[in-house]
Amino acid sequence: MSKKFIEKKAVSLLGALSRSFKSDRFRSFIKSRIFDRHFNWRRINLECKTEFGARIELRLPDSIQNSILLTGVWEPLITRTIQRDLQKGDVFIDIGANIGYYTLLASRIVGASGKVYAFEASPSIFKRLERNLAINRSTNVRIQNIAISSHAGTCSIWTAPEGNLGHSTIMDKVALSDGHAKEATVSCDSIANLIPPIDLFKARFIKVDIEGAERMMMEGVKDVLENFSEDTEWIMELSPEFCPNGTIDTNFIFNIFTEAGYSCYQIPRPDRVGDIVSDNLIKLESAPTGRLNDVVFSKNPDRSLEIY
Repeated sequence: MSKKFIEKKAVSLLGALSRSFKSDRFRSFIKSRIFDRHFNWRRINLECKTEFGARIELRLPDSIQNSILLTGVWEPLITRTIQRDLQKGDVFIDIGANIGYYTLLASRIVGASGKVYAFEASPSIFKRLERNLAINRSTNVRIQNIAISSHAGTCSIWTAPEGNLGHSTIMDKVALSDGHAKEATVSCDSIANLIPPIDLFKARFIKVDIEGAERMMMEGVKDVLENFSEDTEWIMELSPEFCPNGTIDTNFIFNIFTEAGYSCYQIPRPDRVGDIVSDNLIKLESAPTGRLNDVVFSKNPDRSLEIY
């Protein structure tokens, strides 16, 4: 047996063992004492099963895929929010779909009567998104290899350094400061031009994670924000550090939503596998200022703050 085969088998078994335990403390022990010391830097391709039952191909090392390998989950509180409130027959939009974790989650929930739209700018990541959808025979998902922006055109997509694939971006400032490599020139457009209005405006969730391009995305829909359903909620990662104009951009996004009648809620964010955090949403009166912030924008005045 080759060394590569043994490494892959060991990591696969370690991941399965970690996922089999529900104790965050035990999972944290496996990650810090075994995985990080012996495997975290190794380039390994393997398949595992998510907590919600989807098969997903992983390519390590990568922070998102490490988490899926060891826990079956990425961003557990966002995952729980979607699982709690997304229903069969709903429309889900995934902007910055990466390898398809949230796309697959939503596809399973909304079923044959629902629809999922997924957008990924990186051609190499998009191929892996396609592969994961094919593995799961997801027929209710429409995908496009395109960047979401304020208007139709082209832009550069920059691949993040190994270990943090999810930090790939179309924002030149972020790319140049964080050591990214230019991957390609790709098409870009507003979601208002890419999704039929009947589906766009009734979407239950719109998940946005595009590494600093959130303001550009919002500039493409701000004039039609009032057309969205009262039930539409936006799950968004906001980072003053990644936005070209820092807090000016995150304040712009916050104000666009609040002026349209939305409230903003922060989703607590664990920093490491095994971290214990509050499992309630926190209502915000101003734009978050932390380095990385997961938020929900909702028009529902009775929105529950409980995630579980």
